[in-house]
Amino acid sequence: MRLLTPQSVKLGQAVEISLSAKNTGDQRVQIIPGEAGSWDDFIVIGPGGRAVPYVGGGVQLVAWKRPLDPNGSITLLEKYDVTDKYLISASGDYSIQFRGRHPTPMFRETAAFQPSSTVSFTVEKGELPFRDDLAARVLGVLPKGWYIGKSSRGMHEVTPLGRKSRPGAFTYLCDGLKAHIIWVWLTSEPAIEATDSEHKNASRYVGQGKLGHFYIAIGDEKAWPEAEETLKAALLK
Repeated sequence: MRLLTPQSVKLGQAVEISLSAKNTGDQRVQIIPGEAGSWDDFIVIGPGGRAVPYVGGGVQLVAWKRPLDPNGSITLLEKYDVTDKYLISASGDYSIQFRGRHPTPMFRETAAFQPSSTVSFTVEKGELPFRDDLAARVLGVLPKGWYIGKSSRGMHEVTPLGRKSRPGAFTYLCDGLKAHIIWVWLTSEPAIEATDSEHKNASRYVGQGKLGHFYIAIGDEKAWPEAEETLKAALLK
C-alpha cells in the first residue's frame, strides 16, 4: 500500500492510497482484482485508537478472474480516497491497513489476499464537509444492524425523489443486506417538486437545519417505524 497524498492533510481534504498485490508463490494463481475496496476492506484507526466507521455503502461486484504468474504484480486500487469510504471527522493521527481477502465459497479456487502494510497520516484541523457532517448525524442514530452509504467527494448536485436537482449531498441507509430502505438528501436551497417526475410520491421535506434543507424517502416504514422522527431530530439540531 502507498500513500498518494501528503502525509499531513487538512480535515476535509482527500486522503488517497494505491494498493498492489504480488504473487510470492511458485505457482500461477487465479485472483479477482475487483474485490479489493468493494466493501469494508480496510482497518482505519483514528485518534485515541478508535476505529473509523465505514460509510461506503454496498457495492455490487462483477466478479471476473484473471491469472497472476509467480513473482507477478497487479494494481488492485490505482487511486482510492479513504475519506469517501470512511468517516474521518476529526483532526489527529490515523493509520490504514488492507484487511486482506479470503476466497468466497463461490470462488474457492481463487487465491487469498494477505493483509497489507500499515500507512499512517495526520489530519490537521479544518472544516468538516457538509457531506460528512450529514453522514455523522445520521450514523449517530442508526439502529444496530443497519449500514450507511454517503455521497462521494465528486458529487455536486443531488436529486431528491420526485424533485428538481439542487447542490447538496445524500446518504442512504440499509437494513442488513436488504435493498435501500431510506434515503436522506441535503440541499443548499429548496428542491421543488418536479411536475414531470415519474415518481408518484415525492420525497418528504423534513425542514431546514444548520446545514441546509433536508428531504427523506422511506421505502419500508415497518423496517424502522421511528425513522422520520429520529432522523428529523438529528438533522435539525
